[in-house]
Amino acid sequence: MNEIVKKDRCCGCSACYSVCVVGCINMVPDSEGFMHPEISEDLCIDCGLCRKVCPVLNVMESGNVVGTVYAAVSSSGESVRAHSSSGGVFTELSRVVLAHGGVVFGVRFDCTMKAVHDFTEDEAGLDAFRGSKYVQSSVGESFGQVRSFLEGGRRVLFSGTPCQISGLKRYLRREYDNLLTVEVVCHGVPSPVVLGHYIDSIYGSVDDVCFRDKATGWKNYSVRFGNYRQCYKDNYFMRVFLDDLSLRPSCYSCPSKSGISGADITLGDFWGIERLNSVIDDDRGISLVVVRTSRGADVLHESQISLLAEYPASVLKYNPSFSQSAKRPVHRDIFMKECVAKGFMKAYDMIYPPSLITQIRRRLKLLLK
Repeated sequence: MNEIVKKDRCCGCSACYSVCVVGCINMVPDSEGFMHPEISEDLCIDCGLCRKVCPVLNVMESGNVVGTVYAAVSSSGESVRAHSSSGGVFTELSRVVLAHGGVVFGVRFDCTMKAVHDFTEDEAGLDAFRGSKYVQSSVGESFGQVRSFLEGGRRVLFSGTPCQISGLKRYLRREYDNLLTVEVVCHGVPSPVVLGHYIDSIYGSVDDVCFRDKATGWKNYSVRFGNYRQCYKDNYFMRVFLDDLSLRPSCYSCPSKSGISGADITLGDFWGIERLNSVIDDDRGISLVVVRTSRGADVLHESQISLLAEYPASVLKYNPSFSQSAKRPVHRDIFMKECVAKGFMKAYDMIYPPSLITQIRRRLKLLLK
């Protein structure tokens, strides 16, 4: 067995790594920083479990892919909402699970600014999970840890991208009443190498990143690297991300969108709310909440969340990433190759040639250092 699924289709969810009973699969980064399964042929017993859990080879069937759509915000105080990407709903769902002695899995940055999945058993640990992480996270041992907690009778909330939820579901191979799965509306996952090269090129190093700083509002949000804040429209990394140049190849044909991951709840920004209800649009962040299961509905209604309005599924057109994969740009591979070889700014300038004024400003900045 040379490969589980073709490399450009692999979503890097780590389900195959997690399920391997003989430990012959390792998740290894490629030149672009994306994790892929690498198989030790001498250890493989050809049991086929890795193929059975692959969400690309086994697209899940869901009987309720849309569900009930809400606009919602945290009702426990403005602090939660202010420090969240949208309405603070993830925090409130997590608090319900923790209050029952449960465990919450989310994504945080480690000390090297790598995005990693981790878990917390107390509310203080939620701080690191709040906010969008515009880079692919490493699942690591999380799937196995989820199973151990579930088998031990603990309630578990697992949050992640649609492909990660799909991978977890395939890995577990049965439903657990004590598991709540929460997926995020995903534009696509950027390369960790691109993020690393960007930080090196612009800042040298940082110990804190916030991709959705609301100091300038929810819609016109800022990106903050360390103490340096910039409107997302002016940020080079965000331009590359939103132009789809730095995404994982499988993101251009995502197998898990539109709710087919099997997640109980989908969370995202309620883009377009100003067209639907200007009264509740205060530019402080409103969450899009799509509930598909009774388990999801029960936790939602137990939490401190204000359901501002219920909408038909047609409003999802304002959030195309819910159902549509990103389109692969013509220059995607050129950008990635140049970024890996020569750094972020060389690649950026190749795709977006700088004006003469920009070149002069850069040279002056170097002289003044």
